[in-house]
Amino acid sequence: MAEKVNIEVGVVSRPHPSEVNNGDGYFIKEFGNKILFSVIDGLGHGDGAHKATEKAKSALESLYSRGLVNIIESLHQRVRSTRGVVIGLLLLDLENSELHYVGIGNITVKVLAGEKIGLLSYNGIVGQNVRKIKEFVSPYKPSYVIIMHSDGIRSRFDQDNLQLDLPAQELASHIESEYGRSNDDATIMVIKIK
Repeated sequence: MAEKVNIEVGVVSRPHPSEVNNGDGYFIKEFGNKILFSVIDGLGHGDGAHKATEKAKSALESLYSRGLVNIIESLHQRVRSTRGVVIGLLLLDLENSELHYVGIGNITVKVLAGEKIGLLSYNGIVGQNVRKIKEFVSPYKPSYVIIMHSDGIRSRFDQDNLQLDLPAQELASHIESEYGRSNDDATIMVIKIK
């Protein structure tokens, strides 16, 4: 029997400062003993990026319970009529205390766990060119803090200076305000496992 865990999530998602529509987005779905988290970034910014991201989010509503590789393959077909998206999919399997990750494009995921957890996104654009899809699987422990973000957040932020004891929403807001790029849409998701 898996240990009971609490999940706390904080998200900040905002458009390019000169745009109304956000070309980034996110998706969260709890089902069974699993939770799927996704950060999505439509190519570029503005209306075209927004339409691509919204199409991907809509597709995830019907695809969420499939395996992560299958979700990417299906999304690749469903967003072909758009500019395309880059995406990170993180699945927490609460029953088996595992995290699963598939990423295509420049979505960054960091697991702050006191140990090195290697989760990589492969080059490509969903809807245009996806060459390699690989699912990473790792056990997780309570106390993990997972940060997933689009390229609108500088990825080289100083993890050692983050106040990880902050509530997830405050931590996400802090990272976006300190490390968000002023020339792009930005989305950051903070997942705390307790």
